[in-house]
Amino acid sequence: MVVSVVILFAGSGCNLFGFLSSPSAFEKTIKPEFELKSHQAQKVYVWVEPTPSSRIDVKTADLLAQSVGIQLNKKAGIWKNNIIVGSSLEGQKDMLIRPEALAEKAGAGLVLYIQVESFETINHHSNKIYSGRLASRAALLDVKTGQVLWPANINGLETDIAIEMMAQGEDAMVSRLCAAASHCIVRNFYACRKTEYRVDEERSRLNEMIQQDVY
Repeated sequence: MVVSVVILFAGSGCNLFGFLSSPSAFEKTIKPEFELKSHQAQKVYVWVEPTPSSRIDVKTADLLAQSVGIQLNKKAGIWKNNIIVGSSLEGQKDMLIRPEALAEKAGAGLVLYIQVESFETINHHSNKIYSGRLASRAALLDVKTGQVLWPANINGLETDIAIEMMAQGEDAMVSRLCAAASHCIVRNFYACRKTEYRVDEERSRLNEMIQQDVY
C-alpha cells in the first residue's frame, strides 16, 4: 500500500502539486488600472464636489469622501497619514476654486477628484424603507501639472450605484451607497480579488466587466 502511494506521487507529482499551487477563484485578482501604493511618496487629497444639479447635501458628500479615504487605507494600502480628506464646505466658500489648489494647500501631490452627478433618496414607508441612487465621475490628478493620471478615459471613471429597497432607515441606506461607490472607485488602485470586484449595488460598467471576465 505504501509503495503504491509512493508510486502514485512519483508518477503524478508535478501535476498534483501544480494543481495544489494554482490560485483558487478566491485568490485570483484583477490587475489595478493605476497602482497608487507605488506613489506613497506623495499624499493623496480626496475631494468630492457636490454639484448643485446633483442634489447631494454637504453631509453626504463628506461621507463619501471619508468612505473613499478609509478604503484607500484599508484596501489600497495607502498610509493613513498620506490621505487627506477635504470637506466640501471649502468648495462652497469659493465655487471657482480648483481641487488642485486645495490639495496643494494641504500639502498633497495627488488629488482624487470625485464629481457627484446625481443623488436621490426615496422614502417608501414610515421613514424606514428607502431606495436611493448615487452617480459620480472620478479622476486622479497630478497637483503640480494638472495631468490626469487615471483613468485613461478623459471623461473620468463613471460610477452608478443604486439600492432598490432597504429597511434600516435613510442614514443606513446612504452609508451603503457611499461604501459601494467608494469600492467601485478604489478597487482600481490595488489588486482586487476577483470575487470581491463587483458589488450588488453597481449599475454601470457592466459591459466592460463582462469583457474582463469579472462578472
